[in-house]
Amino acid sequence: MLQHYPNDLDLQRRFQYEAGSQEGTLPLVPLPQDPLQVTDIQETTYHDTHVPYVIPNNGPEHSRLDEQHDILVEMMQGDVIAAPLRNPRRILDVGCGTGIVTCHLGKTFPHAEVYGIDLSPIPITHAPPANVLFCKGIMPDVANPGDDPRFVAGSFDFVFSRLLIMGMNKWQDYVSAAAKLLQPGGLVEFQELDTRFYIDGTLCDEQWEWAKIFHKEAAKRGLDLQCGSHMEEYIHGAGLEVVEVKRYRWPYGDWLAKAGYPETLNAGLHMITGSIPMIKGMVAKMMEDDYSPARIAEVQAELAERIESMLGVCPMYVPWTVTVGRKPSGSIIT
Repeated sequence: MLQHYPNDLDLQRRFQYEAGSQEGTLPLVPLPQDPLQVTDIQETTYHDTHVPYVIPNNGPEHSRLDEQHDILVEMMQGDVIAAPLRNPRRILDVGCGTGIVTCHLGKTFPHAEVYGIDLSPIPITHAPPANVLFCKGIMPDVANPGDDPRFVAGSFDFVFSRLLIMGMNKWQDYVSAAAKLLQPGGLVEFQELDTRFYIDGTLCDEQWEWAKIFHKEAAKRGLDLQCGSHMEEYIHGAGLEVVEVKRYRWPYGDWLAKAGYPETLNAGLHMITGSIPMIKGMVAKMMEDDYSPARIAEVQAELAERIESMLGVCPMYVPWTVTVGRKPSGSIIT
């Protein structure tokens, strides 16, 4: 069941439209809403859900997500999204994290209803515009909302998500649910990476012991560690058209910036400082039920050694893919 912010539990609609609005405009009268105050917890905590998400949801993670947002926008040369939106009226941001993209979309399209949904309550680190509403829940709740008039099939112009790789175990179902929510001509955008390591287009992690365990445990949870590369297939499987695919190399270090792509500099430095601790945490979380603490520590040490040995020596990267799809005009997807 979807959980909404205080004062939103009994609302039939988040917004009321003013009578007589002209075509192309959508004056909004925001209904009262109290912000949900979320303590900036420093201890490691996780989402209280059955979804196999193995990344924390505490204060340091909120900071990491916002930093990650900035470097991804920089790597995409200033673009937050790639979809060619024109006067959208209803937008959904799935897995919205701190709400930074949701708030951006609300400010960019002030006449649109913008919804952000996440597994955990959204921390109040970004002041949401009046046209933004956050909800706690998972995508199946949104795609099958019962009598909730906010999430009616065929009512959204744009559905967006970014980096659901470690929490989404049924990608085709998710993309199909997003397609169901779109009106004909509506757009989806998925920004995802592959958690596989490459050098000059060739996989380099196939003989890494930690990677073998990581991939095995991910597969047990139904996770697709190459979902970015598979997104075109998922979009077609949902009956959507592929509009655009942008492929990036998310580098480890500054080698790509030195090769003439300065927009990747901070992304590469972020990988050096942030990826090893994050991957260590994910590996430990995945292994905790079936491995001893000593074995987990061994695997964590090996992964750090493997990655660090490549830094400054090899042009290592992980693929980052932005895929935009469109629901065909006249399409009926149920």
